[in-house]
Amino acid sequence: MEKTVWENLLDSFERLHYTGILWLISSLVALIIGLKNYRKERSFQLLIIYCLSSLLLMNVTFNFINYSLKFSKYKSFIYSEIINTFFVIVEISTFFYFFKQILNSKLVQHLIKVFSIILLMLCIAFLIKLTENGISKFQIRNISYSINIIEFFSLIILCLIYFYRILTKDQIKPVKLNDSPSFWIVSGLFFYCIVSLPFLFIGNKMYVRSPYLFYLMGSIHYTSISLLFLCLAKAFSCKKTITI
Repeated sequence: MEKTVWENLLDSFERLHYTGILWLISSLVALIIGLKNYRKERSFQLLIIYCLSSLLLMNVTFNFINYSLKFSKYKSFIYSEIINTFFVIVEISTFFYFFKQILNSKLVQHLIKVFSIILLMLCIAFLIKLTENGISKFQIRNISYSINIIEFFSLIILCLIYFYRILTKDQIKPVKLNDSPSFWIVSGLFFYCIVSLPFLFIGNKMYVRSPYLFYLMGSIHYTSISLLFLCLAKAFSCKKTITI
């Protein structure tokens, strides 16, 4: 007997140890707190869009395509990768702009520009590649994960520059990191990137050799992005501007 949409969705949540629900809830919490404390600040606005895209693209639309629409498994996979790529574009646009505001160095500004151009070109090339016939799921995952690896290494470099700055910068007044929105954002982002990288490096091979380990590592990846959104929620609740 064919499973219902809800049964398939619950099976998906169970495979990932229900961390998909954690991601959904943390995105929603961050969005609600962000809207409640909304300020006309560009970085704040982009982070709100990032939370919204997580809800609509990666949670609602992603699950709708995979479990509600009657596409073949291959087509669902292709559409899911398209959604994921658009989410990556939102992610890099949001955090690269954020780092441009908090790292006032010409070298860092040029670095961010180079990272942005490279990643956007890779995303566009990947979207074009997805229109080709005969490309396998394994090849698609390899390209998708490679883009994420480049993205996360870029973000880790920027996070480390930020941490170096706050540790070495002379302060007239001691900075309370607990009240610093940028500290919460960068800390959550750094944890998300560091924890997710092992999954991105070996996840594709694990999917073939050991699906259980693939989903276990995937659940750790989902937990790390959930923590990022909780850090965003904390940053939204701070009274200071996002870029301090």
